[in-house]
Formats: sequence, structure tokens, C-alpha cells
Amino acid sequence: MDRSAGRRSLHNVYTNLELTEGTPSRIGEAADEFLNALPGDVKGLLDHLLNGALDGRNPPLPVPPLGFGEKAKLVRLILAAKRNPDARQKIVNILNSELNQTFRLTEYWFDPYIGISGRYNFTKAFYVTGKVDVGGFGAGSDITTQGSAALGCQITRNIYSELGFRYLYTNYEDDSNRFVWKTWTYGPQITTGIIF
Repeated sequence: MDRSAGRRSLHNVYTNLELTEGTPSRIGEAADEFLNALPGDVKGLLDHLLNGALDGRNPPLPVPPLGFGEKAKLVRLILAAKRNPDARQKIVNILNSELNQTFRLTEYWFDPYIGISGRYNFTKAFYVTGKVDVGGFGAGSDITTQGSAALGCQITRNIYSELGFRYLYTNYEDDSNRFVWKTWTYGPQITTGIIF
């Protein structure tokens, strides 16, 4: 039996949303539409013009929509600009600056862990092995745990192969509570290794 303690590999999640404003003529047309719209219609018009660019439509990772709050901010800025004498130019400036941004989210953390692993040899060639560990403890994730069991074959003195099952659970939440990474990963696992 082996006891193990250490650090899991670095967890890193990255996603990006880039907004690029349209052509000057299209920005001018949009400014005219906002200028002529009733205050209650500005949000709907903005949704139509953005075509869902700031909506969190099935992101590839379980991350918050990166443009969260940007539509509400744009509506406030446009409504405030409509009250000024030079409203059209102010709206053009708002659209040019606010729709030319990049939003990024990067989360990374290390998890200290403690665990136990063992191996039982049936014969010189065949064995079973297992491992369980628990970690996180609030240092990285709130908690992370894994367990695995496998039937192995020592093919040569330095080469082995294992067929097993692995389960991994991670529960991480950032300090602002906007990013939650709660995953369960499990399934069969095939390993081939070389011992140096």
C-alpha cells in the first residue's frame, strides 16, 4: 500500500468573446434607428441588432455569458444619449466604443490532495490496483475526489497495461460566485505504461 499526498495538475479554463463594430454606415443606420425609437423599444431594437451576440447560447464550457450585463449597460447609455442635443453622434460613439471589446474569462487552480493506492499481485503477470484520494479543502476547489480500480498485466519487466474504471469529481467556485465548475467524470480507462 502506498500513501500519497501532493498536488493535482493545474486546472485551467479559458474562453473568449470578441465584439467588433460594423461598418461606419451600419453604425450610422443603427444610431438613426435608436434615435427614432421610443424609450421602451430600445432594448428590443438592441437585441435585434446584436443578433444574440451577447447571449449565453449553449457555451462550449459551463461558464457564465461573457457579455453578462453589457446589453443593460448599452441600453442605459443609449437612453442617456437620446436626451442630449447631439444625440446621434453620442450614440455612434457609444456603439463604436462598446461594440469593439474583447471579454475573457480565465480560471485556474491547484488542488492539494491526500490519498491511498494499492496493488495486489495474483501471479507474476496479473494484478489488481486501486486508488482513492480527496482534495481541494478550499485551497483550490471546494472539494475534489477520485477513485479508480483496474486489472493489470505486467507484460515485461518495464511495460504494463491496465483495464479499469475511474471516477473524478470536482467542485470549484470562484470568489465572485460567477464561475462554477462542478463536474463528474467517470468511465472505463485503458492504460499502458513504461517503468523507467
